[in-house]
Amino acid sequence: MAPAIGTGALAIAKTVPASEIRVGDIISVENDRGTSITHRVVAIEPTTGGGAQVTLKGDANRVPDPLPYSITEAKRVLFHLPGLGYAVAWLSSGTAVFLGGALTGALLMLAFGPNRPTKKTPTLVQAEDIAAEELSEAQENSHV
Repeated sequence: MAPAIGTGALAIAKTVPASEIRVGDIISVENDRGTSITHRVVAIEPTTGGGAQVTLKGDANRVPDPLPYSITEAKRVLFHLPGLGYAVAWLSSGTAVFLGGALTGALLMLAFGPNRPTKKTPTLVQAEDIAAEELSEAQENSHV
C-alpha cells in the first residue's frame, strides 16, 4: 500500500461491517485464493443482506483490481506503525521462538536450578550435636 503504508509497516485494523466502509478507506479482504489483500476502496456497490461489492486499488497501482470483492465485513486499517512489521515477522520466526525458549529455560535454571543458594537447615544429627554442645556449655557455666 505504498506510499500510504510503506513496506514493513505493521497495520492495525478493526473488522467492520460492509455498511461502515467508505470510498477512500484502506481495507483488507481475502481474494479467491485466501490471500489477504490490503488496498484502498475506490467504489462501493451495496448488495442485499447488508453486503457490498467493493472495488479496490493499491495506491501504487495504475488501475483498480480486475474484479470487485463481495464482502459482508472487512478489516479497516485504523493506523500503521512504520517498520514494526519486520520485528513482528521476525518474532514469529522459528529462530525467535527457539531463542525465546532457550532464554526462558536459562531463567528457570537461574531461579530454581541446583546451584541456587538456599537457607541451610541442620539435619537431625547436626541438631542433636548442636543441642549437646549447648547443654555441655550450660553445665560448664553453671559450675563456675
